[in-house]
Amino acid sequence: MYTRDYIMRMIEQMAQFIGRVSGLRRENKHTEALWEIDEQYLRLFRLNGRLARSMPPEDLIGMFTTNGVPETEQLQCIAALLKEEGEIYREMGKMEESVPRQVKALHLFVYSALHGADAKLFPTNKEIERLVAELRMYLLPAQVQRLLLAYYEQRGQFAKAEDILFELLDRKEDVAEAGLTFYERLLSRDDDELERGGLPRGEVEMGLNQFRQYIKA
Repeated sequence: MYTRDYIMRMIEQMAQFIGRVSGLRRENKHTEALWEIDEQYLRLFRLNGRLARSMPPEDLIGMFTTNGVPETEQLQCIAALLKEEGEIYREMGKMEESVPRQVKALHLFVYSALHGADAKLFPTNKEIERLVAELRMYLLPAQVQRLLLAYYEQRGQFAKAEDILFELLDRKEDVAEAGLTFYERLLSRDDDELERGGLPRGEVEMGLNQFRQYIKA
């Protein structure tokens, strides 16, 4: 595992780097910005940028996991690089290059948030909100939706979690057990917490009944 001093330096370097890339983007120097990103992969992680882009997110997570503990700061930094790449390609009008990078960045950000990422070090939650908004017109992979289901529940955003649950159900994903336990957990929470999460107790009970009907159909 890395020391906190190392992590702080890495986060500071990333902040400075993103500032440089943002400047290049404002000047429409997209190719130069992409070169900078490739160099940053090597500087921080000794990782080839092409390899990072081609690896499934699960493999990247495995690469940055030590003794079963994910190195969330590293994963967030890689997610930030992927997000920057995605935004550059979007500005270039190359959505076929942009969207896969944004989806992978979202996967890594959400995974990091679920595994104890320090929100004080990196604005992970804001990045997730931004990516979800940018990708709203696209069908996310089921695996990413499952992560978002857990993420929204963890954040107390129960109505959003329920929306994801029914989207997965509409896709014929096997979420019977996950859905039932989701509602059971909600029913154990107090009324004020459910209200804040956008899903009052009556709606939780209604959702549970609807869900049972869905899985029986």
